[in-house]
Amino acid sequence: MRGTNVLLREQANVSEALRKRSTTDALTGLHTRGWLDDMLRRLAARAEQGDAPFALLVIDVDHFKTVNDTWGHIVGDRVLQQGAEVLRATVRPTDFAARYGGGDFSVVLPAVSGPQNATRGGDRIWKRVRNTVRLPKGGSGPPCVTVSIGVAGHPRGEAAETLFHRADQLLYRAKNEGRDCIVC
Repeated sequence: MRGTNVLLREQANVSEALRKRSTTDALTGLHTRGWLDDMLRRLAARAEQGDAPFALLVIDVDHFKTVNDTWGHIVGDRVLQQGAEVLRATVRPTDFAARYGGGDFSVVLPAVSGPQNATRGGDRIWKRVRNTVRLPKGGSGPPCVTVSIGVAGHPRGEAAETLFHRADQLLYRAKNEGRDCIVC
């Protein structure tokens, strides 16, 4: 019987480790895209049950491919890790940060209604990245890293995928307007 209990505990530990690995980005320690997609669906469903507003920020590290091409992937990885640290240090305890892929991040802002409130959260992130994430000397362009951010609030009745698509379109508008800005 004792051997069975040990085996069950080991299986539980392995299951928990696999779950964590599937929901945590190995490089940044943030949530993964799959976790984000699931959370957005849950929040959208909860919003349908009552008054549970939320907003979504989609964040892109400006010229991230150039960072990798100029300084190499190790520096690019450090930029992503520093960006993740900024997100952890800047978002509220109730917010959720995720690495969406490549140089892209997302932040879910539960209990935030109105574009001004959501934009304030994006503005804090935008400023902190600009002021803290640095590139090594010797490359072309400024030494600071900048981000572009698309901000969208979730209106009642909207699917999570539609919300993400809207925020992503606003991010592309920010990039087309010269980058290093927030579009709501």
